[in-house]
Amino acid sequence: MGSPDAKLSYTVIGCMLENLESICYNKSFMKEIKERSGETEEQSGIEKAEDGTSGNADQRLNRYLSELIHMQDSRLLKTADLQALNRKYQLQPQDIEKLAMLTERHLTRALEYKGRERWDNAIVETERALLFTPLDNNIRLDLAELYLNRSAKYGYLQKDLQRSEHQVNDALILEPENREARSFQKELKKLQDMLKGRENKKRYIPLLILVMLILAAAVYPRVRYLLRLRSSEVLPPVQSAESLQWDSREIAWVSSADLDEEFDFSLSERLLEKDSDTGIPSLSLAGYTEALKHSYEKLDVEVYYDDTSMGVIPLVSEEDAPLRVGETAVFSALFHPEGDPDTQKPLRFTIRERKRLHEDDPPGWEALEPYTATPLPHAVYLNVESRLAHMIEGYDRSYLFLDFRITNRGRQALERLDLSAQWRDEGGHVIAAKDLSFVEDKRLKLREGELRTLRLMFSMSKEESARAGAPAVILKRVEKEKNESQ
Repeated sequence: MGSPDAKLSYTVIGCMLENLESICYNKSFMKEIKERSGETEEQSGIEKAEDGTSGNADQRLNRYLSELIHMQDSRLLKTADLQALNRKYQLQPQDIEKLAMLTERHLTRALEYKGRERWDNAIVETERALLFTPLDNNIRLDLAELYLNRSAKYGYLQKDLQRSEHQVNDALILEPENREARSFQKELKKLQDMLKGRENKKRYIPLLILVMLILAAAVYPRVRYLLRLRSSEVLPPVQSAESLQWDSREIAWVSSADLDEEFDFSLSERLLEKDSDTGIPSLSLAGYTEALKHSYEKLDVEVYYDDTSMGVIPLVSEEDAPLRVGETAVFSALFHPEGDPDTQKPLRFTIRERKRLHEDDPPGWEALEPYTATPLPHAVYLNVESRLAHMIEGYDRSYLFLDFRITNRGRQALERLDLSAQWRDEGGHVIAAKDLSFVEDKRLKLREGELRTLRLMFSMSKEESARAGAPAVILKRVEKEKNESQ
């Protein structure tokens, strides 16, 4: 997170948090924007003097948002509408950047909700994002897909199907040659025909067939595997008696020269199962990566099996704590290899993308004495350090990004480490806290001498941040690696 652009992005979002946090799709959002604009215009001369230039900019942006939402209530906005509105309010580049950052914030939330199949929340966040960028067809089609998913969840509700169709139609109005929108429109029509019994002139369709058509992605790996065999116009290889004697096995692996040169890369699991829940082979991976020569803010590793790429493992992302020299990043991944499960070729790991971390002023770490909720097991010694990565100042809240790093100084690996990271005031009262499992996967134990880093974000009011003292760590559960004899 050391780049100036990244810091600017966080600052922009922070500055918008208080004024724009409650933006939403429904009528209450319209009322809120209008009321907020009215109140701003009626501020006293003293308040305007206190607001200064930034206050005037916020007034202009609020009025712009109010009219933007009002216009979308009556019609689909076109490019000319947005251009005229931008000229009317004389939006500056920083205003447009604020809107872009706010849009990205809601899209990130929507993606998280979508991953947990919380369709209602994902729809709300996507609708919010679309309000700020009504010409973005990618967001509009994402919203159409979310409506379709929610419709399927509740037995194919017609209202959500109609909402999905409405968004697709709007996308085609904005961009008539959009192939993705046209394809989506055809699939929706097929679904509607099937639901109404038009496709086969019957009033009933087996629900199982309908679910299979809508959720084809769930069995896509198996279908792709069979199609690959069929397209090759050869039968699957005849398996020898030896090849049929295993259900799962450890598979050999190698790493590229540049990966070996700059990292201590190792695997704790490389288990290949011949038959998984999806009906095709699956490969479970877990391992460690320690930086030896340089520090990195981004690192992706690509995995090959039977000379075919299975995918990319993101080891370090720019949103998380960087990987500095001497620190270890852990990873786990599950793949469905398309190659021959009986091949003797090893897995191959190569660097797909890397971005070095450049810090003009190396961070200073402060040692923390961890508290313990229960007595630690015998011979467990942990070094805990923290540093403030950066802070975002909003209007009423502060957002603190804190890096923690923990070193296992004991002589035995730890297979479980639960902790609570806290900010307290001078009186010892907890202002903000995060409970997490620093180590919970037994495949990725905290080994002897290993150093790991984690970044956490704390949100607190301005008053709370002014009272915040030093961070604290409470160790809630610590378990050593169990010996086979135990």
